Amino acid sequence: MLGLGLSRQTVRFLIVGLGISALGPTAAHAQSLSYSLTVPTGFSAEPFAEGLDEPWGLAFGPDGRLYVSLRAAGRLARLTDSDGDGWAEDTVTILDGLDAPSGIAFRGDELWVVEARRVSRVDGVVDNDFATGLRVVVDDLPEGGTLASPILFASSGDAFFVAVATTCDACNVDDPRSATIVRYTVDGSEARVWARGLRHAAGMARNPRTGEVWATDVGRGGLAADVPTDELNALHPGGHYGWPYCFGVRVPAPEFADPQRCDRSEEPAFQFPAGSSPAGIVFYSGDSFPADYSGSALVVLQRPASAAGSVVARLIVAAGRPVALERFVSGWPNGLDSEGLPVGLAVGPDGSLYVSDGPGGRVWRVSYSGADTVDSAR
Repeated sequence: MLGLGLSRQTVRFLIVGLGISALGPTAAHAQSLSYSLTVPTGFSAEPFAEGLDEPWGLAFGPDGRLYVSLRAAGRLARLTDSDGDGWAEDTVTILDGLDAPSGIAFRGDELWVVEARRVSRVDGVVDNDFATGLRVVVDDLPEGGTLASPILFASSGDAFFVAVATTCDACNVDDPRSATIVRYTVDGSEARVWARGLRHAAGMARNPRTGEVWATDVGRGGLAADVPTDELNALHPGGHYGWPYCFGVRVPAPEFADPQRCDRSEEPAFQFPAGSSPAGIVFYSGDSFPADYSGSALVVLQRPASAAGSVVARLIVAAGRPVALERFVSGWPNGLDSEGLPVGLAVGPDGSLYVSDGPGGRVWRVSYSGADTVDSAR
């Protein structure tokens, strides 16, 4: 348990960990790395693209190609692996001039993007080299929205959810949308706070078994080294998930000391160790990993200052509920100024896991070459 302009320069790099060494099939395309990633037996982790300017959100389009938001560059880009060798030979900027784009998601062939203060719909990205149109749907996200925000569409497709963060540890915020998940209709005509008490919901995904929206939540600091824990919350309309009055399982924050308010808050579905800073989350829906990965949630834990380091962890799910956490991908260098840090996740049509690495300027591809794979008929 848990204890890109692109280059085709030649290099051989070694993935070492858990007593394993493996060379991936695309190693000949990758630039030299000062570190390698550790993965379980039968898996490999290789750069899919490099030289990107702070890659953040990831989404596969209906064309099967990977789209990425480049936060520092203010761009959306499309990465194409034309020959299927696990390396993106082509990168195309499809839209420029954005303000710190973070979360992205497709609704049909529309690509939606969250910026610092707005949410926009981008048209014409699938069949063209460049976007043919952009429509701003929400233009008044709170100031706290400068933190990266995920976006998730309702299962009906007629609405979307955006997480709006706050930066303080324990305070009363002025804007009622801060520290919430807001539900907007796709035309922007209607907005309502859907869930409250989430300090920084850095990742959202829909549980395929229960239909619930799951959100990671980066908790407050300023207490003990092991308190408070960070959270995963299974969201329900109108629910309050504690912040700033409570943390963990209804523990009153010392600044407020209001047990009655905590009694009315929702308990977390799962607690990560303190300082985990959970970010991107995705449910494994592919058919190339071992069978027991089916339905698991994969979660980024950003811990560059911790001896445990940043990882992509596997959250084991049973009967629709999270039950245990184990290390899946590790090896990112430690340090607050680290040259690598996992951020966002996406499962590709090939069944591989794709991981954006903001400071490293890479997108990693985690694939499995063992014999035990998910039965696609399940």
